[in-house]
Amino acid sequence: MMIDKNISEYIPKGRQNAIHQDELSNLLGIDAGTVKKLIQRERESGASIIDEKELFIVSGQCGYWLTDNITEVREYIRKEEGQAIKRFNTNKAYKRAINEYEGQLSINED
Repeated sequence: MMIDKNISEYIPKGRQNAIHQDELSNLLGIDAGTVKKLIQRERESGASIIDEKELFIVSGQCGYWLTDNITEVREYIRKEEGQAIKRFNTNKAYKRAINEYEGQLSINED
């Protein structure tokens, strides 16, 4: 199925009405990866304007939902920033370990 609207038009308003990624995938007839890409693309463009309100796509364990509740948006941002910091720190540790490993290889080759 080709989506002719923004994905936010398929996401319900309110945490209590959240929709899971697999439900969106089935509803739209597209794979979960495409759902994620469409949501990310729309998030990167900023808030969606629906019924003359700025609404943000946020997510949690219950799924995706639209909100104009700034507290929920801030909670989402904190969660995403925390995950980004963890990924960055993991990558930094891996790079350090690779550099140490490569340094040991060059020492052993001498």
